[in-house]
Amino acid sequence: MDAIIFFCKKRDLTTWRIKPLRVEDYLLLKVEVGAERGKWFGALLPAEPKPPEEPGAGGWFKRRRMRRAAQKEYRRQMQEYGQAVLELESALGRMAGEIQETAERAGAREELFCVYDGEAGFLKDENTLTGKLWQACWNIPEFEGYPRFRWMKPLLQKARGPHFVLLGISPDLPMLLEQCARNMKSLCWYLPKEQWTEETEELAEEFYIENGLAIAVYPLGNRRPYRALRFPSGGSVCVFDFSEEEKVSAGELAPGSVWLDFSSMEEKERRIRRLFPGVGYESLKMRWRQAQAGSQIGTNFSTSDNSESFPEFL
Repeated sequence: MDAIIFFCKKRDLTTWRIKPLRVEDYLLLKVEVGAERGKWFGALLPAEPKPPEEPGAGGWFKRRRMRRAAQKEYRRQMQEYGQAVLELESALGRMAGEIQETAERAGAREELFCVYDGEAGFLKDENTLTGKLWQACWNIPEFEGYPRFRWMKPLLQKARGPHFVLLGISPDLPMLLEQCARNMKSLCWYLPKEQWTEETEELAEEFYIENGLAIAVYPLGNRRPYRALRFPSGGSVCVFDFSEEEKVSAGELAPGSVWLDFSSMEEKERRIRRLFPGVGYESLKMRWRQAQAGSQIGTNFSTSDNSESFPEFL
Protein backbone atom coordinates (compact mmCIF):
# COMPACT_ATOMS: atom_id res chain seq x y z
CA MET A 1 0.00 0.00 0.00
CA ASP A 2 1.30 3.46 -0.93
CA ALA A 3 1.29 6.21 1.68
CA ILE A 4 0.94 9.99 1.66
CA ILE A 5 2.46 11.65 4.73
CA PHE A 6 0.68 14.97 5.14
CA PHE A 7 2.37 17.53 7.42
CA CYS A 8 0.07 20.27 8.73
CA LYS A 9 0.22 22.99 11.38
CA LYS A 10 -1.85 22.46 14.53
CA ARG A 11 -1.89 24.97 17.34
CA ASP A 12 -1.63 24.23 21.06
CA LEU A 13 0.16 20.91 20.70
CA THR A 14 2.96 19.93 23.05
CA THR A 15 4.23 17.19 20.75
CA TRP A 16 3.55 15.91 17.24
CA ARG A 17 0.45 13.81 16.55
CA ILE A 18 0.18 11.13 13.85
CA LYS A 19 -3.23 10.07 12.48
CA PRO A 20 -3.36 7.18 9.97
CA LEU A 21 -6.40 7.14 7.64
CA ARG A 22 -7.06 4.59 4.92
CA VAL A 23 -8.46 6.08 1.74
CA GLU A 24 -9.25 3.97 -1.32
CA ASP A 25 -6.06 2.04 -2.09
CA TYR A 26 -3.58 4.17 -0.16
CA LEU A 27 -2.74 5.29 3.35
CA LEU A 28 -2.95 8.92 4.46
CA LEU A 29 -0.89 9.83 7.52
CA LYS A 30 -1.74 13.25 8.88
CA VAL A 31 1.19 14.53 10.95
CA GLU A 32 0.11 17.50 13.06
CA VAL A 33 2.93 19.66 14.37
CA GLY A 34 2.72 22.60 16.76
CA ALA A 35 6.06 23.96 15.59
CA GLU A 36 6.66 26.86 13.23
CA ARG A 37 9.48 28.89 11.75
CA GLY A 38 11.69 29.96 14.69
CA LYS A 39 9.75 27.96 17.29
CA TRP A 40 9.57 24.33 18.33
CA PHE A 41 6.22 23.63 20.01
CA GLY A 42 6.10 27.05 21.64
CA ALA A 43 9.78 27.27 22.61
CA LEU A 44 11.87 29.89 20.81
CA LEU A 45 14.78 28.42 18.89
CA PRO A 46 18.10 30.17 19.55
CA ALA A 47 19.91 32.06 16.84
CA GLU A 48 23.51 31.06 16.19
CA PRO A 49 25.75 33.42 18.23
CA LYS A 50 27.94 35.83 16.31
CA PRO A 51 31.69 35.98 17.06
CA PRO A 52 32.62 38.98 19.20
CA GLU A 53 33.97 42.09 17.53
CA GLU A 54 37.40 43.43 18.36
CA PRO A 55 37.25 46.09 21.12
CA GLY A 56 38.02 49.51 19.71
CA ALA A 57 38.37 51.80 22.74
CA GLY A 58 40.73 51.95 25.73
CA GLY A 59 44.30 50.95 26.33
CA TRP A 60 45.95 47.66 25.48
CA PHE A 61 45.23 46.01 28.89
CA LYS A 62 41.62 47.17 28.86
CA ARG A 63 41.07 45.90 25.34
CA ARG A 64 42.62 42.54 26.27
CA ARG A 65 40.25 42.18 29.28
CA MET A 66 37.28 43.11 27.11
CA ARG A 67 38.39 40.66 24.42
CA ARG A 68 38.78 37.80 26.91
CA ALA A 69 35.38 38.52 28.50
CA ALA A 70 33.69 38.65 25.10
CA GLN A 71 35.32 35.40 23.99
CA LYS A 72 34.29 33.69 27.22
CA GLU A 73 30.69 34.84 26.74
CA TYR A 74 30.78 33.71 23.12
CA ARG A 75 31.98 30.21 24.14
CA ARG A 76 29.17 30.02 26.70
CA GLN A 77 26.57 31.03 24.12
CA MET A 78 27.95 28.54 21.58
CA GLN A 79 27.78 25.78 24.17
CA GLU A 80 24.12 26.59 24.88
CA TYR A 81 23.39 26.84 21.17
CA GLY A 82 25.08 23.51 20.46
CA GLN A 83 23.06 21.82 23.19
CA ALA A 84 19.83 23.28 21.79
CA VAL A 85 20.74 22.05 18.30
CA LEU A 86 21.43 18.53 19.60
CA GLU A 87 18.09 18.47 21.43
CA LEU A 88 16.21 19.68 18.35
CA GLU A 89 18.06 17.19 16.14
CA SER A 90 17.14 14.39 18.52
CA ALA A 91 13.47 15.43 18.59
CA LEU A 92 13.27 15.59 14.79
CA GLY A 93 14.90 12.18 14.53
CA ARG A 94 12.33 10.72 16.94
CA MET A 95 9.50 12.28 14.95
CA ALA A 96 10.83 10.87 11.67
CA GLY A 97 11.23 7.42 13.24
CA GLU A 98 7.72 7.41 14.70
CA ILE A 99 6.19 8.47 11.39
CA GLN A 100 7.90 5.69 9.43
CA GLU A 101 7.14 3.12 12.13
CA THR A 102 3.46 4.12 12.14
CA ALA A 103 3.33 3.92 8.35
CA GLU A 104 4.80 0.42 8.37
CA ARG A 105 2.43 -0.80 11.10
CA ALA A 106 -0.52 0.64 9.18
CA GLY A 107 0.40 -1.32 6.07
CA ALA A 108 2.59 1.00 3.97
CA ARG A 109 4.72 -1.41 1.96
CA GLU A 110 5.29 0.40 -1.32
CA GLU A 111 5.94 4.05 -2.20
CA LEU A 112 5.92 6.78 0.44
CA PHE A 113 5.58 10.48 -0.35
CA CYS A 114 5.20 13.56 1.81
CA VAL A 115 3.20 16.77 1.45
CA TYR A 116 3.81 20.00 3.41
CA ASP A 117 0.65 22.03 3.92
CA GLY A 118 0.72 25.79 4.50
CA GLU A 119 2.80 26.82 7.51
CA ALA A 120 4.23 23.31 7.85
CA GLY A 121 6.37 24.16 4.83
CA PHE A 122 9.08 25.46 7.17
CA LEU A 123 10.15 21.83 7.56
CA LYS A 124 11.53 21.81 4.02
CA ASP A 125 13.17 25.24 4.18
CA GLU A 126 16.88 24.53 4.48
CA ASN A 127 17.54 28.21 5.20
CA THR A 128 16.16 27.64 8.71
CA LEU A 129 17.73 25.58 11.48
CA THR A 130 14.71 23.28 11.77
CA GLY A 131 14.46 22.79 8.02
CA LYS A 132 18.16 22.01 7.66
CA LEU A 133 18.09 19.43 10.47
CA TRP A 134 14.81 17.91 9.25
CA GLN A 135 16.03 17.41 5.70
CA ALA A 136 19.16 15.74 7.07
CA CYS A 137 17.14 13.02 8.83
CA TRP A 138 14.15 12.73 6.46
CA ASN A 139 14.54 10.90 3.15
CA ILE A 140 10.92 10.62 1.94
CA PRO A 141 10.44 12.51 -1.38
CA GLU A 142 7.80 15.19 -1.86
CA PHE A 143 4.64 14.16 -3.67
CA GLU A 144 4.43 15.34 -7.30
CA GLY A 145 1.69 13.09 -8.67
CA TYR A 146 -1.22 15.55 -8.60
CA PRO A 147 -1.81 15.58 -12.42
CA ARG A 148 -1.85 11.77 -12.74
CA PHE A 149 -5.25 10.17 -13.29
CA ARG A 150 -5.06 8.06 -10.15
CA TRP A 151 -5.00 11.25 -8.09
CA MET A 152 -7.53 13.10 -10.26
CA LYS A 153 -10.26 10.52 -9.60
CA PRO A 154 -11.11 11.59 -6.03
CA LEU A 155 -11.93 15.09 -7.32
CA LEU A 156 -14.02 13.98 -10.29
CA GLN A 157 -16.98 13.18 -8.05
CA LYS A 158 -17.33 16.97 -7.69
CA ALA A 159 -17.30 17.61 -11.45
CA ARG A 160 -20.57 19.08 -12.72
CA GLY A 161 -21.47 19.64 -16.38
CA PRO A 162 -22.45 20.13 -19.02
CA HIS A 163 -20.05 23.02 -19.79
CA PHE A 164 -16.35 22.46 -19.12
CA VAL A 165 -13.15 24.53 -19.28
CA LEU A 166 -9.69 22.93 -19.47
CA LEU A 167 -6.52 24.81 -18.48
CA GLY A 168 -3.17 23.35 -19.49
CA ILE A 169 -2.32 19.73 -20.14
CA SER A 170 -1.55 16.49 -18.30
CA PRO A 171 0.03 13.19 -19.40
CA ASP A 172 -3.22 11.47 -18.37
CA LEU A 173 -5.56 13.96 -20.03
CA PRO A 174 -6.98 11.34 -22.48
CA MET A 175 -8.15 9.25 -19.51
CA LEU A 176 -9.80 12.28 -17.91
CA LEU A 177 -11.63 13.22 -21.10
CA GLU A 178 -12.80 9.65 -21.63
CA GLN A 179 -14.15 9.57 -18.07
CA CYS A 180 -16.13 12.82 -18.44
CA ALA A 181 -17.08 12.88 -22.14
CA ARG A 182 -20.63 11.63 -21.69
CA ASN A 183 -21.47 14.60 -19.43
CA MET A 184 -20.05 17.26 -21.77
CA LYS A 185 -22.03 19.55 -24.06
CA SER A 186 -19.12 21.98 -24.51
CA LEU A 187 -15.41 22.03 -23.78
CA CYS A 188 -13.09 25.06 -24.04
CA TRP A 189 -9.36 24.35 -23.87
CA TYR A 190 -6.88 27.10 -22.93
CA LEU A 191 -3.17 26.33 -23.14
CA PRO A 192 0.09 28.10 -24.11
CA LYS A 193 0.90 28.11 -27.80
CA GLU A 194 4.00 25.99 -27.26
CA GLN A 195 1.82 23.21 -25.80
CA TRP A 196 -0.44 23.15 -28.88
CA THR A 197 1.54 20.49 -30.71
CA GLU A 198 0.75 17.81 -33.25
CA GLU A 199 0.11 15.43 -30.37
CA THR A 200 -2.44 17.69 -28.65
CA GLU A 201 -4.10 18.44 -32.00
CA GLU A 202 -4.51 14.70 -32.58
CA LEU A 203 -6.00 14.35 -29.10
CA ALA A 204 -8.65 16.98 -29.91
CA GLU A 205 -9.43 15.33 -33.27
CA GLU A 206 -9.76 11.86 -31.72
CA PHE A 207 -12.05 13.25 -29.03
CA TYR A 208 -14.30 14.70 -31.75
CA ILE A 209 -14.35 11.45 -33.73
CA GLU A 210 -15.15 9.31 -30.69
CA ASN A 211 -17.61 11.63 -28.93
CA GLY A 212 -18.96 13.99 -31.59
CA LEU A 213 -17.95 17.06 -29.59
CA ALA A 214 -15.58 19.65 -31.06
CA ILE A 215 -13.21 21.17 -28.54
CA ALA A 216 -12.92 24.98 -28.75
CA VAL A 217 -9.14 25.52 -28.48
CA TYR A 218 -7.67 28.86 -27.35
CA PRO A 219 -3.84 28.96 -27.68
CA LEU A 220 -2.36 31.57 -25.32
CA GLY A 221 0.69 33.61 -26.24
CA ASN A 222 1.57 35.80 -23.25
CA ARG A 223 4.55 35.18 -20.99
CA ARG A 224 2.15 34.50 -18.10
CA PRO A 225 -0.77 33.30 -20.22
CA TYR A 226 -3.23 32.32 -17.51
CA ARG A 227 -3.26 35.73 -15.78
CA ALA A 228 -5.65 37.37 -18.23
CA LEU A 229 -8.20 34.72 -19.16
CA ARG A 230 -11.79 35.49 -20.07
CA PHE A 231 -14.06 32.47 -20.01
CA PRO A 232 -17.21 32.41 -22.16
CA SER A 233 -19.99 34.31 -20.39
CA GLY A 234 -23.17 32.54 -19.47
CA GLY A 235 -23.97 29.84 -16.95
CA SER A 236 -21.81 27.89 -14.57
CA VAL A 237 -18.84 25.86 -15.77
CA CYS A 238 -16.58 23.14 -14.44
CA VAL A 239 -12.87 24.04 -14.65
CA PHE A 240 -10.20 21.34 -14.93
CA ASP A 241 -7.02 23.23 -14.00
CA PHE A 242 -3.54 21.86 -14.76
CA SER A 243 -2.02 25.30 -15.29
CA GLU A 244 0.33 25.49 -12.23
CA GLU A 245 -0.27 29.26 -12.29
CA GLU A 246 -0.96 30.68 -8.82
CA LYS A 247 -2.43 33.99 -10.01
CA VAL A 248 -4.78 32.64 -12.63
CA SER A 249 -7.60 35.00 -13.58
CA ALA A 250 -10.87 33.96 -15.19
CA GLY A 251 -12.92 37.14 -15.58
CA GLU A 252 -16.36 36.56 -14.15
CA LEU A 253 -17.27 33.04 -13.09
CA ALA A 254 -20.96 32.32 -12.58
CA PRO A 255 -22.02 31.18 -9.10
CA GLY A 256 -22.35 27.43 -8.96
CA SER A 257 -19.22 26.87 -11.05
CA VAL A 258 -16.69 24.29 -9.88
CA TRP A 259 -12.90 24.67 -9.98
CA LEU A 260 -10.92 21.44 -9.75
CA ASP A 261 -7.29 22.35 -9.14
CA PHE A 262 -5.24 19.36 -10.25
CA SER A 263 -2.02 21.09 -9.18
CA SER A 264 -3.17 21.70 -5.56
CA MET A 265 -1.65 25.18 -5.19
CA GLU A 266 -2.42 26.89 -1.89
CA GLU A 267 -2.06 30.45 -3.18
CA LYS A 268 -4.49 29.63 -5.99
CA GLU A 269 -6.96 28.22 -3.46
CA ARG A 270 -6.87 31.47 -1.45
CA ARG A 271 -7.22 33.54 -4.63
CA ILE A 272 -10.18 31.59 -6.04
CA ARG A 273 -12.01 31.70 -2.72
CA ARG A 274 -11.42 35.45 -2.43
CA LEU A 275 -12.30 36.43 -6.01
CA PHE A 276 -15.08 33.92 -6.64
CA PRO A 277 -16.88 33.15 -3.35
CA GLY A 278 -19.72 31.46 -5.23
CA VAL A 279 -17.38 28.98 -6.92
CA GLY A 280 -16.74 25.55 -5.42
CA TYR A 281 -12.96 25.06 -5.24
CA GLU A 282 -11.57 21.55 -4.80
CA SER A 283 -8.05 20.17 -4.64
CA LEU A 284 -6.44 17.02 -3.36
CA LYS A 285 -4.39 18.93 -0.81
CA MET A 286 -7.53 20.64 0.51
CA ARG A 287 -9.22 17.26 0.93
CA TRP A 288 -6.24 15.82 2.77
CA ARG A 289 -6.25 18.87 5.04
CA GLN A 290 -9.93 18.41 5.87
CA ALA A 291 -9.79 14.62 6.29
CA GLN A 292 -11.06 13.43 9.64
CA ALA A 293 -11.37 10.04 11.31
CA GLY A 294 -14.04 8.05 9.54
CA SER A 295 -14.60 10.68 6.84
CA GLN A 296 -14.84 9.90 3.14
CA ILE A 297 -12.39 11.97 1.11
CA GLY A 298 -12.19 9.76 -1.96
CA THR A 299 -14.65 7.89 -4.09
CA ASN A 300 -14.47 4.82 -1.90
CA PHE A 301 -13.33 4.99 1.73
CA SER A 302 -12.43 1.60 3.15
CA THR A 303 -10.57 -0.05 6.00
CA SER A 304 -8.15 -2.92 5.58
CA ASP A 305 -7.98 -6.21 7.47
CA ASN A 306 -5.65 -4.82 10.14
CA SER A 307 -7.78 -1.74 10.86
CA GLU A 308 -8.04 -2.90 14.47
CA SER A 309 -4.50 -1.60 14.95
CA PHE A 310 -5.81 1.98 14.72
CA PRO A 311 -9.39 1.94 16.11
CA GLU A 312 -9.18 5.59 17.16
CA PHE A 313 -8.64 6.77 13.59
CA LEU A 314 -10.80 4.48 11.49
